[in-house]
Amino acid sequence: MGRYDLSFYDVIKRNGVACADGLCWHEVDDDRTLTFSQYQEEIEVLAAGLAREGVKKGDRIGVLGKNSLEYFLIYGAAAFLGAIVLPINWRLSVDEVCFNLNDCEPLLLFVDAEFQQNLQGRSEQLPSVISRFNLKEDQGTF
Repeated sequence: MGRYDLSFYDVIKRNGVACADGLCWHEVDDDRTLTFSQYQEEIEVLAAGLAREGVKKGDRIGVLGKNSLEYFLIYGAAAFLGAIVLPINWRLSVDEVCFNLNDCEPLLLFVDAEFQQNLQGRSEQLPSVISRFNLKEDQGTF
């Protein structure tokens, strides 16, 4: 394997073994922590859920939100499946967000609670999106 042949998930998998019990993530907002092996496990569970939603290699997943553990779990799960994450800048106007999403045609959309109201009633403007989800499990109405 060449130096440029590693995917993001390959790095996660390697660290899950080499640094299994080392601290991988500390979410300051709610003091959650994950070790490298826990991070890998969470990614694989999320990837299985994304696969059940129909995500496969080459599909796109839109994410509208601020940095969080969930955001980086989606990145890892997408890498596991060979899918592509579309990070949408939360500072854009609603029309700009819709334009970017339509241009990239994501299958799924994960949105932080604070941005969900802006996308309410815009389903017809996002025909490729078959499902919308809260970026954080306990926050939002998606």
